Amino acid sequence: MKRKSHNIQWKIIAGLLVLVAAIVIFLSFISAVPYLDGNKSVSPTTLYVGESAIITLSVNGMGSSYTSTKPVDVMLVIDNSCSMQGTKILDAKAAGNLVIDELIASDRAGMVSFNTNPILRSQFTSDFNSVRTKINALTVCGNTNIGEAINLAMNQFSGSNARALVLISDGRTNLPANAQAYALAKAREAGYKNITIFTIGIGSDVNSNLLGGIATAGNGLYFHYPTGNALDGLFNSISQQINNLAGTNTVITDILAQGVVPAILPSECSYNLNSRTVTCNAGSLNIGESRTFSFNVVVYNSSLTNLNEIAYVNYTNYQNNNVSFILNNPNVTISHSNITCVNCNNTNNNTTITNTTNGTIYTGNTTVNFTTTNSTNGTVINSTNTHVHTSSCGHTHAPVNDFADSDVNNSISMDDDYIISLNYVNNSSNTTGFSLDSFANGENNNLIFNMILLIAILVLLLLIILIARR
Repeated sequence: MKRKSHNIQWKIIAGLLVLVAAIVIFLSFISAVPYLDGNKSVSPTTLYVGESAIITLSVNGMGSSYTSTKPVDVMLVIDNSCSMQGTKILDAKAAGNLVIDELIASDRAGMVSFNTNPILRSQFTSDFNSVRTKINALTVCGNTNIGEAINLAMNQFSGSNARALVLISDGRTNLPANAQAYALAKAREAGYKNITIFTIGIGSDVNSNLLGGIATAGNGLYFHYPTGNALDGLFNSISQQINNLAGTNTVITDILAQGVVPAILPSECSYNLNSRTVTCNAGSLNIGESRTFSFNVVVYNSSLTNLNEIAYVNYTNYQNNNVSFILNNPNVTISHSNITCVNCNNTNNNTTITNTTNGTIYTGNTTVNFTTTNSTNGTVINSTNTHVHTSSCGHTHAPVNDFADSDVNNSISMDDDYIISLNYVNNSSNTTGFSLDSFANGENNNLIFNMILLIAILVLLLLIILIARR
């Protein structure tokens, strides 16, 4: 029996060693390919009801370049408007042919030309000579609509091949009315679709700022032609740039907890009031590249230990598969403001109030009038208090749940069944205000959930007992 026991122990040890080796191999594989990771932080992690905290969401490009010979689909987008007359159109054709020369048999090429309107001259094909013929046959006329050309070109991509769009132009776009902004918007859209944009500037009067901006928006590079050997190795740069992509179509989603309200958000982020969801578009990231989004939130619920329910990242990986992962969830400590601090009533301290409805910030010596209504019996409690400022206590007190004992007989909590509105006089002596929702509904929902969970556990125990008796 003892020998058999030893054999079992050795089998267990051997199995553990195999498991550890498999984990090491898996981790080595993960670090050898491009991927994304991220982080979420909150500052401060200790605050009072009504104070604000900064939530920071970040995503990072990690791993190593993907070195496999992945086929590449290259869509040439060539400007043949009137501004490309003379040597410009000849240089544009030469640049397009140089890109074709860099392709290998497993790659594909296509071509869009554009002036007032874009035209698809060639869908993706491995017949490079046919694409060359169409490049060399281009003539010039009309206005310049770069945005629509990018739009038409990016809609041709499909499948799992790496995607490159090469825009060849002098950048002198004039359609539509907001021509440059529209072109940049379409470039960003292409970047979100895992299409890397490379731009080649033609001529001495080239709009390099626009073409450079389009390349940046599309996570690519800008070149100028002709300046010496500027296009030598361009396709190597294209391949390297594509293989360095750690993730595309990257979106960070943060579902805030009930009682957490965001203030002004970054331009890349939006807020859905009904779902309490902050969504930030991070686009595409190369290896070693990071994107960070920070925004303020005001906390009106003292029962929270986290400021969000969950935060996660969705993106398209180097194999063109959709991937997601969950960000860490920092703990916070939130309590009611019942402290006494030095100089809290000093009128020289500046008051800062943020209207969470429209993000307006009011500063200065502000008189704050509270109007609190008990929704159960309709009792109205009024209080005026200027205890809203950054003090030596190190906290910025907001005008929420901050009543003196002389104002009310019992303590008032944002978790009680109250409807609270905030009225105040701003620096321009204008009276304004906004409502703060009670979070009694959230507490009731938690109670109902706990009751349902308890009933489910009791039913499960009963079933186990009945099965055991049989």
